[in-house]
Amino acid sequence: MNNFTDSIIDKKSFNYLVILIPLLPLVLLIGSAVINITVILINIIFLFIFFNFKIYLINKSSLYLLIFFWIILLINLVFSSNFENSYLRSIGFLRFALLAISIQFVLENCSKKQNRNIFFTWMVIFFLISLDLLFEFIFGFNFIGNKSNMPGRLSG
Repeated sequence: MNNFTDSIIDKKSFNYLVILIPLLPLVLLIGSAVINITVILINIIFLFIFFNFKIYLINKSSLYLLIFFWIILLINLVFSSNFENSYLRSIGFLRFALLAISIQFVLENCSKKQNRNIFFTWMVIFFLISLDLLFEFIFGFNFIGNKSNMPGRLSG
């Protein structure tokens, strides 16, 4: 690990992020409740590290880009035809901006071995999902026997 993670970060909190982030593609398959819980959990752990160890992200261009995009969403909200329906979505985007910053933070501050493990886990999950989709496209059902109710659409 680099000097940043060796000296500042609570290793236990950081290791929770290193465990949760590789599981994100798998969590996306389970369902929206699990997705939201996992995203919120990653964000809470990241914010804990951010505020307790005073990590400065001011120089990050990706942070500026995400904040700019969020501001555009808020401006778009003003011109929305249905404000009540749109404001929760616009404000809720903040959790995904924090997720992107959390992932970037972990990838920049973990060891090369942890980085390889994260990308290997993502690669295996995406490969298996792709195989499942190809299988369903050819045979009409996926690995676990599910069929799509809508013709031309894959259930995976």
